[in-house]
Amino acid sequence: MFRWLKTQTNLNKNYSYTDGVLESKTFLTFISGIVRAYIMYYCKDLIARKRNETYNTIINELTKIEVTKISDTYLRRNAFTAKQKEILNDLELDTNQLLQYVNSLNLRLKK
Repeated sequence: MFRWLKTQTNLNKNYSYTDGVLESKTFLTFISGIVRAYIMYYCKDLIARKRNETYNTIINELTKIEVTKISDTYLRRNAFTAKQKEILNDLELDTNQLLQYVNSLNLRLKK
């Protein structure tokens, strides 16, 4: 855990940072640590079932979920893959919830 924190904050190069930069890096590392712990906790069964799944592979798969703005409307770029659905299910998120969020965002922007 400490090695991960050191890597995330890049503390081995803090000699050239101002106090504000170091404080913001520390805050972002704190938030990313919370997100990482949340994902690892809820996806522990997935990681146990599939040995090739890691935190990085889960994050890489989630980053493929994209929404693009086309003509003042946000649209999903690609359909959800089975792997993405499995990860979202473990995170207790439903694909329909995400789509409803995008639709509500579009409605708010049209007002």
